[in-house]
Amino acid sequence: MFLLFTISVIVSLLFWKGVKRMIFNEDSICVKVWFTAVASGTYTYEQVPNLLNLREEVGKKLEQMGYPTGSAV
Repeated sequence: MFLLFTISVIVSLLFWKGVKRMIFNEDSICVKVWFTAVASGTYTYEQVPNLLNLREEVGKKLEQMGYPTGSAV
């Protein structure tokens, strides 16, 4: 029983460690793809998924290019 509990704690810690590393920055592939899709008119800024900080990073890049996002990012 203790072994099972220990394994579950270790797996949980590894999962959360991975989630913490899953923060997007301007060089992330997902940010680049969504930035390109919004800048080209394929999608709107509102359609960017609100996943972790993805929308914020895409908004920052769009505002740097002068694209109106309609939100204070």
